[in-house]
Amino acid sequence: MTRYKIIVLIGLFSFPTRVVLSQTNFDSITIVSKYSLYFLKNGKRLSPGKLVTAVKSNPEAYAILKHAKDSRDIGMILGCIGGFMVGYTVGLSFGERKLDKLDLAAGGALVLFSIPFSIGFSAKSYKAVKIYNAGIRETR
Repeated sequence: MTRYKIIVLIGLFSFPTRVVLSQTNFDSITIVSKYSLYFLKNGKRLSPGKLVTAVKSNPEAYAILKHAKDSRDIGMILGCIGGFMVGYTVGLSFGERKLDKLDLAAGGALVLFSIPFSIGFSAKSYKAVKIYNAGIRETR
C-alpha cells in the first residue's frame, strides 16, 4: 500500500515539472547532421516543403530557403534522369546487348552534375535555419 502512495506522490510532483518544461520549448528548428542533413521542429522531421512553410514568418530565411529548395528540385530531377540512364544502360548490357557508352557517360555526367545542387541545398538551408532561429531568439 505504501508503495502505491509513493508512486502516486512521485507522479503528482513530476507532473507540474513536465508542464513547466514543455512551455519553455521555443518554435526553433533543430538541425541534425548524421548521415544526411535533416531538420526537426517539436520532435518531428520536416520535409523540404514543410521547412519552407515553417520559415515563412522570417522573410530573409524564407527567401534563402526557397532558392535552396528550387535548386534541390533541379538537382533531384537531373540525378533521377542520370540514374535512370545509367541503370537502363547497365541493365540492357546484362541482357546480352552491347553496352552503349554514350548513354552511360551522359547518365554519369548528369548524376555528377546533380551533386553540387545537393550540397548547395544543404549549405543554404543550414544558413536559412540559423537565420530563422536567431530571429526567434531576438523577438523573445
